[in-house]
Amino acid sequence: MGSGYHSRSPEELRQYLDSLNLKSKKKPLMQYIILANIIGIMFVLFVIFQDQNLSSTFKPSNKIQVEELEAYFTRSNESSPESTSYFLFVKNITTADNAFPKADMRVVLTLTTEEKEECLQKKYELPIKKITPKSTEFFSLLIEEKEMKKTATCDTFFHRKKKKAFTELFTKGNSKFTPDLNLIYKDQIYRMSIPN
Repeated sequence: MGSGYHSRSPEELRQYLDSLNLKSKKKPLMQYIILANIIGIMFVLFVIFQDQNLSSTFKPSNKIQVEELEAYFTRSNESSPESTSYFLFVKNITTADNAFPKADMRVVLTLTTEEKEECLQKKYELPIKKITPKSTEFFSLLIEEKEMKKTATCDTFFHRKKKKAFTELFTKGNSKFTPDLNLIYKDQIYRMSIPN
């Protein structure tokens, strides 16, 4: 026999084969653990993305013009589970001083579901602000949960914000809401809508 060859006894051969089996069992187990970790990380990133997507910057409404003023509104990113804020921006597009709201102007916010159910109609008494030429003033419009119509569909406007991101992934029954801000002035309705 050659000097590098070692004959194994049956007991040594069994131990050698058992060690090979243990190595082959450990390898798939490690692969499963790594795969489970990757799936877990992807799920966490998905939940974080969903949460950030819910609180991302909201689209502004269409712009309207009421005489010498241009206006639009948008939803605030700073909302609590019991309230939501909107901001109305009003720009003086002339070269003379102006004021908003004008005398006898009504400011009414409505919140409607995609099924056309009106969940809120709120009139705001805004303080009159002087707006210098080419400048913009803003007004805060607050909606509180207690002001909403008490129906199953309307309740989801605030309750979906209270859910954890994990449960939000598995509940797809929430309706979309369309906020409309109406400036009613001289028997005309100037409507601003934020698209879904």
